[in-house]
Amino acid sequence: MLKMATPPPVIIVGSGLAGLSAASTLISHRIPVQMLDRAPKPGGNSIKASSGINGAGTKFQDNDDNVDIFFQDTVKSAGDAFTQASSDERARREKLISTLASRSADASSRAVGGA
Repeated sequence: MLKMATPPPVIIVGSGLAGLSAASTLISHRIPVQMLDRAPKPGGNSIKASSGINGAGTKFQDNDDNVDIFFQDTVKSAGDAFTQASSDERARREKLISTLASRSADASSRAVGGA
């Protein structure tokens, strides 16, 4: 019988939400992970989000909030970086903000273990 070699671990730099999410996905596919972080405790900058993580349509907020409001709030927060961008750059930023707003509920659910 042919034995399959264990793949080398994927190195993930940083243990914030992005790093932990990447590690979780890889592990769920039985891919080994080696996580590196410069801090003595895991969490990265995400650990500093004591007032919450922005999102829309999550189970943690009022029902009157929605993706459109989150999109507009994010555009407003971007300020000059958004309003003074070239039309091509503005279109790219709009697409990115739209993705952030529309997928934030799923990301929030995954972050708290509701994958």
